[in-house]
Amino acid sequence: MSTPPLRGDGRSPAARRTQPSGDQVRDGLAHVCERLDDLGDRLRRYGDTESLDRLTERLRDGEEAVADDVLTIHRTVLAHEGRGIYGAVRGVDNGRLPGGDDPRPASVVHLCPHGRCSRLWVPHDGDGPVPDCAVFGVRLKQERLY
Repeated sequence: MSTPPLRGDGRSPAARRTQPSGDQVRDGLAHVCERLDDLGDRLRRYGDTESLDRLTERLRDGEEAVADDVLTIHRTVLAHEGRGIYGAVRGVDNGRLPGGDDPRPASVVHLCPHGRCSRLWVPHDGDGPVPDCAVFGVRLKQERLY
């Protein structure tokens, strides 16, 4: 059985299909930010001691092309857990959707301070302080909905 010819960017059709979209990369970065310490521990257990450090360094340096780094982390987690970092529910780090069990609609949300990921945190009564972005070490920025 022969492999299909490479086209355009030099990757096979199967390789092109596995590249994450821009939204998937932003969602993957949100997952990384929300679970940075835990994810680092898990990756080290799986023998990957470099990919997370490389990703966070590139983000802090302002590099835009981090999709391959996120995909590497996703594949490592997927190989050991059966669910990679793209399996997380987008933007719901506290398990509740905006307005979920709170009778009042949310008037503010907190987002990635540098606009790199899709992280979204909605404050509810009884929640603690606004979380920090684990990559940049600053509070998530507040955006008023109305």
